[in-house]
Amino acid sequence: MSPTWANSAATFAISLTLPVTTWTGTAPYSLFLSSGASDERTIAFTPTGSAPGDQATIWIYSPVPGSAYTQTERVVVEVVGPCVAQAYQASAGAGLLDDLGLRGRWITLRAARPLGAGCSQLRET
Repeated sequence: MSPTWANSAATFAISLTLPVTTWTGTAPYSLFLSSGASDERTIAFTPTGSAPGDQATIWIYSPVPGSAYTQTERVVVEVVGPCVAQAYQASAGAGLLDDLGLRGRWITLRAARPLGAGCSQLRET
């Protein structure tokens, strides 16, 4: 998640609303920005107690000092198991493979849902 804000000079507070009480995140924090400056950061979260396949919405807020306006960003996340990111990255290059059968299997894997259980679902066929 990388929200970006442009602004007048001020100190901005950033906060999260996490959907599960056991989840933790890298906000709240605050930062000073000069007039017209922007900031982009990655906000990480840890979905403690969740299982692969769980989906939820994380809300990120930054009230504008001296106004009723609040910058809001909504991010829908899905918890996945180990190796899922690696499998999707590998399948993204499948179109470059000379072996049509292998290319087809990687494309099928990329389209498969859910891959939440991770490596236990990856078997050679």
